Order: sequence, then C-alpha cells, then structure tokens
Amino acid sequence: MSEAVPGTIVLTIFMLLTGFSFFFLINVWVEQDALQNEAAAFQEARLESGLSVRSITATSSDCSSFTGPYVALVANTGDSLISDFTKMDALIDYSDSGSTLVVKRLTYPTDWSVASISPDNLDPNSWNPNETATVSLTGSPALGLQTRGRVVLTTPQGVSDSAYFTCVPTQYYLNNNPTPPTGDTNAQAILPMNPGAPTTTLFNYDQDRDGAAGLLILSGGVGADESDSTEHQVWRSGALLDDLHLSSVGIDFWSGVENFTLATTGSATFYLRDFNGSSHTEIGNDSVFDANWQGGSGTFVQRTASIPSLDYTVPEGNELEVKLIVDSSAVNNMWFAYDALIYQATVQVTP
Repeated sequence: MSEAVPGTIVLTIFMLLTGFSFFFLINVWVEQDALQNEAAAFQEARLESGLSVRSITATSSDCSSFTGPYVALVANTGDSLISDFTKMDALIDYSDSGSTLVVKRLTYPTDWSVASISPDNLDPNSWNPNETATVSLTGSPALGLQTRGRVVLTTPQGVSDSAYFTCVPTQYYLNNNPTPPTGDTNAQAILPMNPGAPTTTLFNYDQDRDGAAGLLILSGGVGADESDSTEHQVWRSGALLDDLHLSSVGIDFWSGVENFTLATTGSATFYLRDFNGSSHTEIGNDSVFDANWQGGSGTFVQRTASIPSLDYTVPEGNELEVKLIVDSSAVNNMWFAYDALIYQATVQVTP
C-alpha cells in the first residue's frame, strides 16, 4: 500500500502537467490563429486601400513668406472607405528660405484637413472609393523661393502616395548679383529676378562704367538681339519648377535720363522671352517713350511697360527672361534703379 501511493502521486502530477501543456498549446494555437486571421484581414484591407495625389497648388502667388494653405486633390483609388482621418498620416519635407531641411508629421486637423469630398453622395463625410478629397496643408517656416517640397499621405492601412509642391510666383523683382546687394559691383551680363522683395538701399551696379547709383545703359541699342553689353541688360528667373502661363505681363521700373537732365527725351524697350538654356523665344515686347522723361523730377521716375493679350506657357525647366535696351530715340544714356527698398522694379505676371 505504501509503495502504491507515490506511483499514484506521480501519475497524477504527470496528468496535470500533460493537461496544462495541452491547454497551453491550445491557447497558443488559438492566439496564433487569431493573429493570423487579423494579419490576413489587415492585408486584405491593405490591398483594398489606395489613394493618388493628383495635384498640389499654392493658394497664393506671394511666395516670399507663404506657409499655406496648399491644396491637394487626392483620389481614393481603393475599394474601401476612409471615415476616420485622424488615423491617416501626412508627412512633409522641404527646404526653407535658409536652406534648412524641414521634415515633420502634420497634425490633423491643425496642420492638415479634408476641406471637402466630391461627389460625396454616398456616406456623407466619409471618403468613399472613386471620390476625390480636397486636402488643405500648411507648413511653417515658409518653403524656400524657387524650391520644391514633397508631401506624403498614408491611409490607415499604411498605403501611401506622394507628390511635389512649390509656390509659383506671379511677381518677380529685378535683382542685382549678389542679392540682396551689400555694396557696389561691376556690371554683369546676366542678372537674377526673384519673388523676394528688396530691402536694401540702392548701390552702384556698374562701378566699372560710372560712379552713379544704379545701372547706366547707353542709348543706341537695336532690337532684341543687341549684343553690346553697355547697351542692354538681361534678367532671368532661373529654371522654373512648374509651367508658367502668361496672359499678360507688366514691368514696373525706375529710371532717369543720365544726370537727370530735364526736358530730355527718354526711351526704354523691354523684351519678354522664353530661354531654354541655349536659345530664346520672344513672347512679346513694349517700348516706353517720353519727350520729357523726367517730367520735372530730379531723381528716378517710375514707369510701366505692358505686354497684354498673351497666351503663352513657359515650360517647367525653362527660364522667363527680360531684356532691356535704350534705343536711339533716347537723346541721352539712361540710368535704371532696382533691387532697392524704394526702387522696386518688378515683372508682374497675370496667369
């Protein structure tokens, strides 16, 4: 009897351990099966999820300090609806005006939001398949001028799409090089024009020609192909990051006849051109003529050249170019002022 008891105890312990192991394995199998089903369901939902960022545009053309909103048109290309936008991700990366890389996750609805859904006939306020959402995004600090950023949008199932964005300016300022100016320079054949407004005083931009502030251009220039560097000046936008459509262009400029001589004829002609890196296509031109250019003023006077009724698109990668000459109608040579706080010479584009 005494020998049978230990055997019973051992058998009992063995049965208990076997039972525990069996139930433990069953629980593990159940959990694994649940996880596999969950993973399969997520993968199925992922396969049914999709979006496409069709376009991103700025809501302003004043690009010097623009932080948004940018408006993105995003199509739901999947087979499932999205009703909780807080479960989506919006990421943005770009370089600011100081060339510092900005990378951030935008917060819904503070930094990004769904402004509307079209057609939104089914399940109002839910983003159904084949519907397009208008998404509003902001990014601070402002995107650097003439640079491009990227937006990445991700569905709750982790499917993403991205697109590039930029701010397309409709106003360029005629600049010197370097800009903003820090002092006098020699004359330069090609100068930049940028969206950022000037903030400095007027310097002498051709100290190798004369000692006066601004730029001296000699009279006698002939046509858009004038090659004498003393009789013309060229400004270029830099390679465009997007197509730029032109319906009309106005050029506001400051000038005076040399020495601001009163009752003297002045004449300035501006040529607007598309530069592809090697050749030019003339878009239009305008001449401003006045037999009494100074009009009694002893300093620079403001005038406007207008090039209306256009239907021309400067393609992405090309440059918008402005070329200035002073033709023989001008009795004297002429001075021009630009890239200065009180002398802001601009090229204004109507898309």
